[in-house]
Amino acid sequence: MREIIKNTFRFFILIICGVGLSWQLGMLSGDFDSFQLIFYTIQSDFLIFLTYLFLVLTSFFQSLYQRKFISKDVSANLLGKLTLLAVLSSVADNFFTTPSTVDPRVIFLLHHFLPLLMLLDWFIFVPRADIKQTKPLTWIVFPLLYWLFIVVRATFYLPLRNSFSCYPYSYLDADLLGWPTVFVHMFALLLLLLIIGYALKKIGSGCYLQVLNCWLKNNKKIV
Repeated sequence: MREIIKNTFRFFILIICGVGLSWQLGMLSGDFDSFQLIFYTIQSDFLIFLTYLFLVLTSFFQSLYQRKFISKDVSANLLGKLTLLAVLSSVADNFFTTPSTVDPRVIFLLHHFLPLLMLLDWFIFVPRADIKQTKPLTWIVFPLLYWLFIVVRATFYLPLRNSFSCYPYSYLDADLLGWPTVFVHMFALLLLLLIIGYALKKIGSGCYLQVLNCWLKNNKKIV
């Protein structure tokens, strides 16, 4: 029963992520907008989509092959990294407001609802794992690489659509704010991500199930 619920929940995550990506990329209206590919949310959510597509498909085919419900997993370290990437979208949207022409419903799906689903998956369904103390440091590599990507892109003066700015996010716009302010913003973001990452590690994946199992064992002893 647990495998059915877990696979259904992850299929739901896949659908939400896929719909949000397709919507923002204009694929639902039949007008693919490649410009959206420069945004962090699209790049990070694409990684999430591919990972959960792999989980859903491998679970489905393994279940068919073994003729029983199977729920496949990847490493807790990878899922922790993806969870943090999703959380960053919500953090940036709430603490670093920036003008956006994206449909508010897409912002809700990708910046708020998806991160919540990822956190629930982490706390409920990701198998309990002993993640090394240094691993959360690697979880912030992608946001750092993304920042370097937009800095390099800006050096070639590739302005955004209908804008003179080369930076997708105003709080990272070195031309507008100056490098000292941008460094402060990046430091604050990375520090916040490290705190969240180590909090996820400390609380642990699958913590809800561990608490539930302990409660059930204690109640059995009482009975």
